[in-house]
Amino acid sequence: MKKLLKNLLCGAALLLGATAATAQGLQNIIVEEFHTVTQADADAYNNNHGGGSYPLLAGMKTYRVYVDMAPNYRLASVFALPGQAVAFNTTTTFWNDDNYGGEFAAQTRRMDEGALFDTYVTFNVTGTAATPAGCGSALRQVGVARADDPNGDLTTCGVYPNFTGADGNIADPLNHPNPAFLGVVNTEGLTGQTNTFGFNDQLYYVLPAPTGPDPSGTNRILIGQFTTDGVFSFNINVALLLPSPSTAAEEYVHTNATGGQIFSSLLTYPSVCIPAQITGTTSNSPICSNQTLNLGVTATGTEPLAYTWTGTGSISNGGTANASVTGAATGNYNIAVSNACGNVNQNVAVVVNNPPNAGTNGTLTICAGSTVTAAQLFAQLGGTPDAGGSWSPALAGAGVYTYTVAAIAPCTGSATATVTVTAQPQPNAGTNGTLAICAGSTVAAAQLFAQLGGTPGAGGSWSPALAGAGVYTYTVAAIAPCTGSATSTVTVTAQPQPNAGTNGTLTISRRQHGYRRAALRAIAEHRTRAEAGALLSQVPVFTRTRLQPSRLARAAPLQRSR
Repeated sequence: MKKLLKNLLCGAALLLGATAATAQGLQNIIVEEFHTVTQADADAYNNNHGGGSYPLLAGMKTYRVYVDMAPNYRLASVFALPGQAVAFNTTTTFWNDDNYGGEFAAQTRRMDEGALFDTYVTFNVTGTAATPAGCGSALRQVGVARADDPNGDLTTCGVYPNFTGADGNIADPLNHPNPAFLGVVNTEGLTGQTNTFGFNDQLYYVLPAPTGPDPSGTNRILIGQFTTDGVFSFNINVALLLPSPSTAAEEYVHTNATGGQIFSSLLTYPSVCIPAQITGTTSNSPICSNQTLNLGVTATGTEPLAYTWTGTGSISNGGTANASVTGAATGNYNIAVSNACGNVNQNVAVVVNNPPNAGTNGTLTICAGSTVTAAQLFAQLGGTPDAGGSWSPALAGAGVYTYTVAAIAPCTGSATATVTVTAQPQPNAGTNGTLAICAGSTVAAAQLFAQLGGTPGAGGSWSPALAGAGVYTYTVAAIAPCTGSATSTVTVTAQPQPNAGTNGTLTISRRQHGYRRAALRAIAEHRTRAEAGALLSQVPVFTRTRLQPSRLARAAPLQRSR
């Protein structure tokens, strides 16, 4: 049968061998409870509009089965292979209208005379509406869920008292054909009262493979209608074709997936619920903070599966298996996966590196003669610089130093900032000096400062209080960041004032006067002080003796005093 299936699709230039690598087409299998027959409905059919072999019973339910596909996907077949049988079952029997019904939706369907509830398989088509005067339309009909039917009841003419509202049939926009069987299929379950319809190595299909009536929207294809008063169940397999012009296919099976086939619990009804399980997670971590974080999860369990991503940042597609995050941060992102019978969650650890940040430029003043440290420089950077960068050139005194922070992969490049260092001079009080002042005068600060050696800094202080002779200390305090102070001294001595004594008179002999004149002449002639002194030493010192005027003429020479 597999060979027949491939041959069938080859004839349509569609090879199942080109199976799509990623399953995206099958979104759901929808089972609609189309209608529950009431006694009034049963009476209307059995008494007024019947003609078939099997009575319609109150309590019977009509089910419609739809294949829900991604937009523009196409349904190639409902197929069975050995070990992958197709079966529609009930615990009682399927009801059939063997008057106007059939295994497929007939070209002419008498919806108002029983065909509305008939059991059949199809690809979209439900038939042609009833055509009594004043009721319905002769247009070809396709099946849609009653909740999606926009045009009300155009097919039943209101003959079933409790079938009201939309009838789930709309005009066929694409003129879909009826399907056909490939292989020998026992259709008794679709034409008589039996409890199953199925096949093991056959399929039913339409060429070319159709979309649903709303290809780019809901894209759902009705594949069968079944009426029973028992418990309805099925297991099926479907082959989908990717949107045209692709020739790739996806095969979904309810059991024993092989090769490129894809297992789906959706294909069994009612499903045996398998709790959601996370089988793997992915991310593109580590990333740079200016990049988008991509997260992914693979999970198993009875579909549909619901996904919820949580974490820091703005999460896009957070309700799907694959999400993206802007403004992500290092830490954990949590993925929760749930279905009808359970939920599970798992953390995905990610690393988000920031681009390098060297901060902003700064300045620093150090004391002259000291060497700047990396910690001092880093403290002067503005902003929020990253630690662990490098400084250049080699650290010394005043100058401009550059801080460089290299990027951490996958971030690239580097960032730089500078710190300009200036040197504050050490305090300088000059060197010690001396000063002679005239005895009795008070020394001035300017006099003292002028006597300091070197290049003392101005603005210092003198101690003790300025007076006369003594030792005065000049102190220059340091300017931050320098510390301490510098001192030097000026030693002040007092020169005595000149003292010539008081005025007096002297009488000397001619000889004595000659000695003094010689001494004075020696001085005038710029002789040495020693020579002048020798001459002066010869001038005797006399004491003055008062003489009587009468004896003045004969007075002897004055005697040298001792």
